[in-house]
Amino acid sequence: MCSLNPNEAKFTFTSWYRIRRATGEVILDSRDPNGPRFAKTIISSCCRFNYDQVQDILDGKEIPVKDRPTVFGEPKNSWDKLVEDVFLLYNVCGKVRARRFEYGSVRIDKAKMRFHLNETDVPESYEYESHSASHWMIEELMLLSNEVVAKKICELGDSAVLRRHPPPDPKSFGELSERIRTKLKVTDWSGATSRELFKSLQIVKERLGNEAGRLIEFLVMKTMKPAQYCSFGSGKIHHYALAFDYYTHFTSPIRRYPDIMVHRQLQAVLELGACGLLGTAAVNQEGLNTIESQCDLCNVMKKKSREAQEKCDVSFFCIYLRHKQDFLVASATVMSVNEKCLNVFIPNLGKDSPIYFKLTSRVPDWFMAGDKAKRADLERMLKGPGMITYVPDTSEAVIYWRSMLDIVDDDTEKEESEEPAAPVPQVVPSEAVRVGLFSQLLVVLVPLETVPISYATLLLPPEFETKYGAVKMDEAHTAIYTDVPTSA
Repeated sequence: MCSLNPNEAKFTFTSWYRIRRATGEVILDSRDPNGPRFAKTIISSCCRFNYDQVQDILDGKEIPVKDRPTVFGEPKNSWDKLVEDVFLLYNVCGKVRARRFEYGSVRIDKAKMRFHLNETDVPESYEYESHSASHWMIEELMLLSNEVVAKKICELGDSAVLRRHPPPDPKSFGELSERIRTKLKVTDWSGATSRELFKSLQIVKERLGNEAGRLIEFLVMKTMKPAQYCSFGSGKIHHYALAFDYYTHFTSPIRRYPDIMVHRQLQAVLELGACGLLGTAAVNQEGLNTIESQCDLCNVMKKKSREAQEKCDVSFFCIYLRHKQDFLVASATVMSVNEKCLNVFIPNLGKDSPIYFKLTSRVPDWFMAGDKAKRADLERMLKGPGMITYVPDTSEAVIYWRSMLDIVDDDTEKEESEEPAAPVPQVVPSEAVRVGLFSQLLVVLVPLETVPISYATLLLPPEFETKYGAVKMDEAHTAIYTDVPTSA
């Protein structure tokens, strides 16, 4: 019913807006003759592309005629005209995007795993969610549509349903900023505004590399509060991450109830405006309270949805680890250290995880049981370092790896009747390794025998770095696709 199938009439709620082709500026004032307009419409698409096809066009790849989507309404519509339109949208949306970041939007790059299932629905491989040009073109158009609709429904007054995003938590963001300035020596780091924050994130990547940059982005995300639905009359409505004064959710009514609320309000604005009654139909306090309670409920359900998605992602990742029957080795960066564990971020997986100094959960006995050599290596990894000492003054840990077992005699005096004492194995530690904030480590991820399903992150012992470190991630899993908005 909701699929925009080509050559089929479909009911839609349409927003039109004009963009200055040279600059990417959108005309937001609805009183301007070239300003946005809205209407309930019926559309019939002449062609439906998928993202890969559009990306192939942008990349200059020739799509064979037999593989092209059907174009309806020829000769008015043609393949060549559609290709021309794709490039027009690409050029215009690119300027819109550049302008958005210039005016303060924050982009946080993060990895989102997409698993490929076999015939029995078991995840056997994965790739990262792509955010190529064909994706961000649609993203920019949807953001604009949400923005112009948000501004229009505010003509209703306090009852307009919007989406706000508060700035980062001052305390946690301030502590993070101080660590970045002192530990990483990025003295010009600033997050006073979203614009300054985005520029600071770019500076970190340029000076310290992508791995450090992705960690800082992740830590910044940790200081941010989630976006929320609210009414115009609730007060602060600014969207920090997008740097939009007005924003709402309008484009996905098939999966979000707030969008349906916004559709109803937009229709009310249009009808009241047509009758000349727009300024006279104020909502009473009871109506405002109802809208606020609906927004609160939408926020609760949004949070539950996000938590369910996160748990689902973890479950599929654990099932993948169980069926992989091999080591998954990756680079990790230390985020924090306490007396029980190291907390690390694994950028190539987009995951944060603790590395406990003493692992209490069990790895299943059947995991890699068919390969005795690897199982023996796993047992060695599970033993961990010979000793780990937490240094509270600097929030660091000193790791002593076992290098050899030296058998020494116990020199304690014994009575003649006693049996000779057995030699006591003594660990002779190797050179100590000191790790703290932003230290780089190689880690191993293994499944655990727990309910609910989970996994553990282990330190890779130095003697295995040559053996397993070289295969830490195959090429298909190293590319991190970027440009994921924090407002999603």
